[in-house]
Amino acid sequence: MIELAEQKVPTGRFRVADMIEVDFPDRSFDAVIAFYSIIHVRRAAQPALFRRVRSWLKPGGWFVACLSAGDLPEGWEQDWLGGGPMFWSGYDADTNQDLLAEAGLSIETSDVRTQLEGDEEVRFLWVEARRPQVES
Repeated sequence: MIELAEQKVPTGRFRVADMIEVDFPDRSFDAVIAFYSIIHVRRAAQPALFRRVRSWLKPGGWFVACLSAGDLPEGWEQDWLGGGPMFWSGYDADTNQDLLAEAGLSIETSDVRTQLEGDEEVRFLWVEARRPQVES
């Protein structure tokens, strides 16, 4: 995907890194986007990740994410959709919203949506949150 992004946006700067370990200066980004990725981070690490995302955002910056919508205990699925092992983890929608607020992000929109994965219906919390423009 990075190679494709580099082709489509030749002036862009791209970095492959573990989102739990990567470090960016405070107020570096207008937006941070995380689709179907945080559900693969251990639950215990997610609150700190939300705080780090907030620190990376400029005032008024956006965090747009797809998070778990149901209590998702940590564990491995050995053959996810025939593609091999996959790690899952996450909180229910209300807890995720509380964690985002505790991280200092203001939720602008949130919506639980259902989609099909194979023959199974799964639910995700889609959120648009912002770092406040003016911070107290």
